[in-house]
Amino acid sequence: MLENVGQGQTIWISPDFLGWQRESYAADPIPPALMERSHEIWNHAKQKLDTSMGAFDRSELVTWLNRAVNQRYKVIFKEYNIKAVASRLGIGKGRPPKILARLGVVQPLMLNTLTDLRNSVEHEDADPPASHRCNELVELVWYFLRTTDSLSLSRVYDSELLSQNPGPEPVGYADLSFCFDPPAIQVDSGSFPVGLVSESRNEEWAPLKVDIPPRVLSDFVKVSGTLLLKDGALRVWRDYFGRAR
Repeated sequence: MLENVGQGQTIWISPDFLGWQRESYAADPIPPALMERSHEIWNHAKQKLDTSMGAFDRSELVTWLNRAVNQRYKVIFKEYNIKAVASRLGIGKGRPPKILARLGVVQPLMLNTLTDLRNSVEHEDADPPASHRCNELVELVWYFLRTTDSLSLSRVYDSELLSQNPGPEPVGYADLSFCFDPPAIQVDSGSFPVGLVSESRNEEWAPLKVDIPPRVLSDFVKVSGTLLLKDGALRVWRDYFGRAR
């Protein structure tokens, strides 16, 4: 029974609460120059499209596009301590796009393709892609930068989620704090429907180490604590990055 759960013990929360609406959030600004630098590099690459591109021009374009993407990786990995987050979640191996894909930030296929093209052109003296392919790569990187601009401008550290209820009955809520050094998600306060909380382990649910014993009031469980980085916690981090974009 949840009433018997004591301080420091673990309960599990269903990820269904991630479907709740975000009512408010707070964020720390990130220096805009870090975001703008990737666009400056992209613009330099795009200028190649305005010329009659030979093989060397197309090779250079691929190199600069890859550099723009890597610059954005650098910002996101540093500001969100991605290596530590991914390591704690057990998803830390692989190229940056693979790790970011597991966190719900990007789709990795075309970004990996760009890296492979750059490596073959720069290290194997392979023929660069054709002009029409270069146009596609320019657009690909533009979309990647645009979809990650928000992540590169501010870092959300507090988020309040509220369940939707058109009637007068109580609603569920979760006030979450996000830390990155070291990685942690704190449920500062929460009120969850009893069906979304269990004292029994469920690998699909997010484990919460409680700060104070949970209180069951009517059909809701009031709780606070720290989400442990295992089991279903990955879905909470994916939701975080999805909302941040």
